[in-house]
Amino acid sequence: AAAAAAPPSGLSTMLFSSVLVPGLRKMIQKGSLRISFGAGEDAVIGDGSGAKVELRVHSERFLWRTLLDPGMGLADAYVEGEITVKPDIIDLFRLTLANKPKGDEASPMAWTPMQVITPLAK
Repeated sequence: AAAAAAPPSGLSTMLFSSVLVPGLRKMIQKGSLRISFGAGEDAVIGDGSGAKVELRVHSERFLWRTLLDPGMGLADAYVEGEITVKPDIIDLFRLTLANKPKGDEASPMAWTPMQVITPLAK
């Protein structure tokens, strides 16, 4: 079991609530993804139908990994124990794949981890 997370810093809380959560809300619309980050910092994303996945953040490093390298950040954070996923990491992948646009909406850049960090540019 992972150690209890330290209270998140102000900057990390801002990244969580204003960058990560809004980006994921655009990506995950079907199913349910609960993200827990520190005391009282939970977000539930999706319509609640279908698969239910919980991602618990144990380290602020997860946010920085994901921000700096969206492609590998999640994988590295999982391997390093900075996050846990329930029921399993495979369920998180299934949830994200179930939400991937199909047909004309599925352009190469239409659905990428970059959607999570693009609010920073605005």
